Amino acid sequence: MQKFLLLAIAFIFSLSIYAQNSGLPDVVSKSFEQKFPKAKKVKWSNENIDDFQADFALDSLTETATFTNKGEWIQTGINVPIPIINHLTVTSIKKKFPKSKISKITKIENAKKQIYYEIELRKGDELEYVNYDENGVEINSLK
Repeated sequence: MQKFLLLAIAFIFSLSIYAQNSGLPDVVSKSFEQKFPKAKKVKWSNENIDDFQADFALDSLTETATFTNKGEWIQTGINVPIPIINHLTVTSIKKKFPKSKISKITKIENAKKQIYYEIELRKGDELEYVNYDENGVEINSLK
């Protein structure tokens, strides 16, 4: 009975691994492996019908990369510590959003070679997002 239970658990586990990667085009998987050869703990999901998102660990950081279903890299997001943003950005955020607290910062790099920071602000139960470039200039705000 114990052997049967262990086999059943192993079978269910292998199905969940297969289900997680089934539907992932080989070209996407290969593009990811070329761009992030040292990635660990990779978990795939469908961003939408045309895009796939990989959440993974790399150099002790949590990252997210998005690829088209043709294997083209769209962008990478890296969760970074709050002190990474410059003083001008913090001052601007405190002035524009005085009752909000910074809860998360993600450094975004995209295929257009743009780098910016998506800053998640929390005001009670409400979340708001604001983007700043590397020089501390606000790009746009999203609710």
